[in-house]
Amino acid sequence: MPVGDSSGESEFSDDSSARTVPPERLQLQKCVDLARWLQGRAAGLTRELCKKEAACQGKMELTLNNLNLPKITQEDKCYDTGFEKETCLGRLSSGLYAFGTFFEYLEEASVETAETFRPSTQHLANTLRSMMNNPETVTLPDPAAQKILAAKLREHRGWTVTVIKHFILQDFTLFMQKTTRALRVL
Repeated sequence: MPVGDSSGESEFSDDSSARTVPPERLQLQKCVDLARWLQGRAAGLTRELCKKEAACQGKMELTLNNLNLPKITQEDKCYDTGFEKETCLGRLSSGLYAFGTFFEYLEEASVETAETFRPSTQHLANTLRSMMNNPETVTLPDPAAQKILAAKLREHRGWTVTVIKHFILQDFTLFMQKTTRALRVL
């Protein structure tokens, strides 16, 4: 009678199918990780800006937030109730692409480490778009409109620049929080 293997090695067999994560889940987890990283990075820069320049207080902020930064709303179908994968991924991608001009502005406005946002956000947008059944439905920013927006942003001087930087970082942080939540639903 053969003696049983008591080493415990048989429990950890070489059958990789038992340990393999489906590529879609792995890709999704990488998206969640990147979204969390971007969220944390933006939140950290917001805190730094608040400390250095006291940009988080004052009435001026309320009158200036007409930047039309991307937001995730109920209609985007990214919340638990009424979640629709295709609609949500499309809206997340569109919003991430739209932040590109704002990140360009942050880079020009000397926000330290802002240069990491644009390529990372672009990568996340591309990946989410590739997960869609109909990626061609994603609304990409109009280049002419983006040029006009960039020119308008560059016109601001002094305190207004600080407030704009604060709004961009704050709204991006919120966008990434909602992105992370939506990706968890997938």
